[in-house]
Amino acid sequence: MEFLLREITSEQGVVVYQDTELAAELITIGSAAAQLIQLRGSAIKHSHAVLKLVAGQLTIQAVGKHTLVVNGSEYQSRALSVGDEIVISSHKLKIIEPPAGFDAACELYIDDELQKQALESAYVTDLASTVLAKRAPAYLLSLIVVLLALAWPISAYLLRDNGADATAEQTFIKSGSGDHLWSTGPLLPAHQLEIGNDCSACHKKAFQTVQNESCVTCHQDTADHINSDALTVHGDAATQSMAASHKGYGVSECQSCHKEHNEPAALVVKADALCVDCHRQAQQFSENNKGTPAISGFDTGSHPAFKLNYVLPEVLKKGTGISITWDSHLLEKAAGQADISNLKFPHDIHLDAGKVQLSDTGEAMSCNSCHALKADKEHFAAITMEKHCSSCHDLSFDANEPDRQLPHGEPSLVVQTIEEHFVRVYTDPNYKAPGSDRRRRPGKSASQSACSDKPFNCGMQRATTEAAIQFTQRGCVTCHEVSDNQSDDMYARWLVMPVNINDNWHARALFDHASHLTKQGQSKDQTCLSCHEADQSASSADVLIPGIDNCLSCHGDVSIAEKVPVNCISCHAYHPKDVFTQ
Repeated sequence: MEFLLREITSEQGVVVYQDTELAAELITIGSAAAQLIQLRGSAIKHSHAVLKLVAGQLTIQAVGKHTLVVNGSEYQSRALSVGDEIVISSHKLKIIEPPAGFDAACELYIDDELQKQALESAYVTDLASTVLAKRAPAYLLSLIVVLLALAWPISAYLLRDNGADATAEQTFIKSGSGDHLWSTGPLLPAHQLEIGNDCSACHKKAFQTVQNESCVTCHQDTADHINSDALTVHGDAATQSMAASHKGYGVSECQSCHKEHNEPAALVVKADALCVDCHRQAQQFSENNKGTPAISGFDTGSHPAFKLNYVLPEVLKKGTGISITWDSHLLEKAAGQADISNLKFPHDIHLDAGKVQLSDTGEAMSCNSCHALKADKEHFAAITMEKHCSSCHDLSFDANEPDRQLPHGEPSLVVQTIEEHFVRVYTDPNYKAPGSDRRRRPGKSASQSACSDKPFNCGMQRATTEAAIQFTQRGCVTCHEVSDNQSDDMYARWLVMPVNINDNWHARALFDHASHLTKQGQSKDQTCLSCHEADQSASSADVLIPGIDNCLSCHGDVSIAEKVPVNCISCHAYHPKDVFTQ
């Protein structure tokens, strides 16, 4: 049967019609949710009546022994015609002329007040309607809660250290793990493995949070964020108060940031508030330590400009020589300090495909031709002559013997190699350059004019000339800074300045290069160059580390469109690996 149910309601004086098409052999009426026409009321049964077609005639029939009111009279079953009205506990159904395509139709007028009362009575909404309202059960349950959640855990704590002398009752209480009733969750696996169920390993006093002393018992090598001994009268009142309350254990309690017994298990709290609460105001810890500026977030104006870790040489003269030490200095890029690595390297030339190609493939150089990430995905492996440079830059020094190479090392070894080679060239009558069949007389090189001096002296003169060329014109001086003290002793005259390529510009921050090597529509080189403008750098003195503006183009401290949100510990480790004094 195709049946049209038209529900008529009134909303703020406006009559609203809602039509529902029902297709079933029986149109069921009742209070149960499965009934096709659901009506509520205390007198309405779960299955109250059914509408059906009998030989083409619409008929209503009560379910069970109760009756129905049709047009004011009671019936067990009755054939229906257009205009008939059925009243079911003050709800009214009126049979109407069915529209085209329907076998029958009715209008339904629901008694809203009856519907509301029936809905409220279907649920228990106050304690008095339950058995728990009885006074005795309530007191009994309260007593059970006190015993289980207070008396038992306290007993377990008091009997914790009775050891072998514990009575059977004490052993039962202790073995019951009463402490776990107060636990909000399990320990992290590492802590569980170390201490098992011995709560006293960390909780030394009842009703007191875990103290730093308990943590450093195992974590002895964990560095403090800042040693409270460094906090002096130069700090503000809040800083001095921190120093007094956390003497010897940094400026914060371990449990402030590391939360155990939480699920899902995460020992480190990542909320920025833990950092900003202390760093919202500028802090100076001593006369020699400038401390930190005010930081309230990661955005323009709320986070200061980055300080870079410049590793700079300190050159001291010692007699005719020099001594070099490398010191770290935290400086803003805006200070204009150049990168002093003692290496000469023009990035722009090496990244120009028209000027430099790889010797083995003939392809253009790329960033990863020299720069390879370490396993930590933050720093890069050291660049060496043997691995990265020698395939294109050889160390030959004699055109007649191009396969003969200078050692890449101490200047004295370079001078010694040059001397040995040219003394042999000029003194050994059996020497001939590889690939040459010409004989020569001692004192005359195969490709040079005769030397009028003794062969040995000729070799030494040629060696002296070539050494000067290598250290002052080409060769070593091409890539290295060379110090020349003009000594007559070639072995003591030149010093190739030691090279130190800085691989940790953000010593106080973390940066995952691996996660930044992918950008939509860009190659790896394009991704690198979007932050490090190496293709525009003609000198290794250029500092190619971007500033905070570059980071803010993609990141922020709130989640907004086209930006990746970061928090403090995304870039900063609370426990430092290195300590700086500037």
